[in-house]
Amino acid sequence: MARGSFLEQALTPLIHQVRKYIEDYVLRDKTRRVDSEHVLCSIHEVLFGYFTMNRNIASLFFEEKPYSKQMLERRKEHITMVIRRLLVPEEMMDRIK
Repeated sequence: MARGSFLEQALTPLIHQVRKYIEDYVLRDKTRRVDSEHVLCSIHEVLFGYFTMNRNIASLFFEEKPYSKQMLERRKEHITMVIRRLLVPEEMMDRIK
């Protein structure tokens, strides 16, 4: 089995589906005009870095336990808002809350 082929097989359909979803929304003027490839890469990096950081590093940023259920809910809410702000024009924000 070639190196990386499992990840490619597992993730490629999902990545294509999310890219198409973003592109469809852009075409229907439901999101900002964005480059879907860069948006996908940005979302991946933000999510990966935000939720997989080392506990010791995370504890430098957060006063509460960074991986407690309550904190994970707060972090999820925050990151959802960040992604919405990336994709949704300001005038549409109150319609999607």
